[in-house]
Amino acid sequence: MRKSDKTAWQTCVGANVEIGFNDEDEFISGINVFADKPCRVCKKLIYPKQRCHLQTSFRQDLLPSELVKLNKIVTCSRCSANIKKRKVPSQSY
Repeated sequence: MRKSDKTAWQTCVGANVEIGFNDEDEFISGINVFADKPCRVCKKLIYPKQRCHLQTSFRQDLLPSELVKLNKIVTCSRCSANIKKRKVPSQSY
């Protein structure tokens, strides 16, 4: 079966990886994902694939003391990338 022959619910493209589904129920459960946790830096809700777990002990100069006390925080990929570059994220609170 060629890729063009597949129906929309049989193939889902996410994070540059093609995921095949056998039936419609698998497709529905595969895409039924919600943004449920906020980023600790910018307060935006993030999806599970966007989460980064960041050690705060190495970024004490950039982060507020309330976040440094937590030792490990959940951030979005954008905030995590900025903090790793030693830049203050533009959307931070």
